[in-house]
Amino acid sequence: MFDCSQTCKNWSELKNRVAKSKDRNVYDLFNSGLGCHHAGMLRSDRNLTERVFAEGAIKVLVCTATLAWGVNLPAHTVIIKGTKLYNAEAGKFVELSVRDECSRMLEIISPHFLTRVNHFYHSLFWAKP
Repeated sequence: MFDCSQTCKNWSELKNRVAKSKDRNVYDLFNSGLGCHHAGMLRSDRNLTERVFAEGAIKVLVCTATLAWGVNLPAHTVIIKGTKLYNAEAGKFVELSVRDECSRMLEIISPHFLTRVNHFYHSLFWAKP
């Protein structure tokens, strides 16, 4: 789908690391230039997925909204689908306030890498040029 083997300097090394993942989906997606990131993954697989995306070994990363909070990944396009996050105290999903949403957008935007942001409604979709 998205061949990154010619454009990523460390592609072979990263492919070997991905091949050692306990989650076969991480490897299968990697070979298509794709990645997936969510809380149900092992921490080591999440970290590896973040690294291979940051180094350009995959072009597209689909993830849950929580990745946007505190993780700065260089991306060409970010699509945010949703303005709700799970609130453990309330025991339900709650709508973000305008202040929180603006803060979230500022954390996502990396002016050196990001050229446009499209705001939608529930997960994130990161794409490299």
